[in-house]
Amino acid sequence: MNIEKRDQRVYQLGLDYLNSVIGWEIPPAILIGSLPMDELYEKLLHSAMNVGRNIKTIEKYFGSWDGDANLLKWQNIKPKLKNFDPIALSTTYGASTDMWKNVWDDINGAENPPRTVQRFCMTIISSADFMSEFQTAERFYQQVDSFYKYENMRATLPLWISAEIFGIGFALACDFLKEIGYTEYPKPDVHLSDIFKQSHLVPYSANDYQLYKAILRFAKNVGVTPYEVDKVFWLIGRADRKADFIQLVKTEMILD
Repeated sequence: MNIEKRDQRVYQLGLDYLNSVIGWEIPPAILIGSLPMDELYEKLLHSAMNVGRNIKTIEKYFGSWDGDANLLKWQNIKPKLKNFDPIALSTTYGASTDMWKNVWDDINGAENPPRTVQRFCMTIISSADFMSEFQTAERFYQQVDSFYKYENMRATLPLWISAEIFGIGFALACDFLKEIGYTEYPKPDVHLSDIFKQSHLVPYSANDYQLYKAILRFAKNVGVTPYEVDKVFWLIGRADRKADFIQLVKTEMILD
């Protein structure tokens, strides 16, 4: 079976598995250019939290957007962080991540947080400084669009963001861009890594960038956006059904 047909077969298995076994649907992508600056910054923090096992540690102190209790905690944090206004945050905390304790004192301050939480406070400062440089959401979108409209330049955008913001690597930068509507930026996360590698869609030695490129190839062969590929396999992984699905793929490929 050639790689194009293999990609198509695995994607169809993923769709069938998602629909019949899990019963979830792919959420629609956000319309590009539709978010104000505070929501863009909040999306950036969401992506910065999305760090595998460490997300539970961050959620313990900050909450998150997932689940009623976590959401309430997250909403209670919001006014302590200037309602997620990056310009106000940058004015308050400056650009140095060494000032992370000031952020923590304003949020909690009752105890010394774990190292993961310290690093997230640093990301709050660094990402606010980065976003405040644009002044408006329109200017931010214009900058992103200047990369996005040229296919051979797209990969440089998450590389640039990851270089500018503390705690945001290539994968998390892709996640942020994907979650604000730029559908050509799949996140090369652990779920897609496991599925792609164990289904022999990418070499086991592939790094985040190579996995990202493989997802783009996969999406092109299948005829959908990278966003859709990302969501199908991420939802399977999020439902804790990844191992079962990988075994299904291996079995089906042997039969074929």
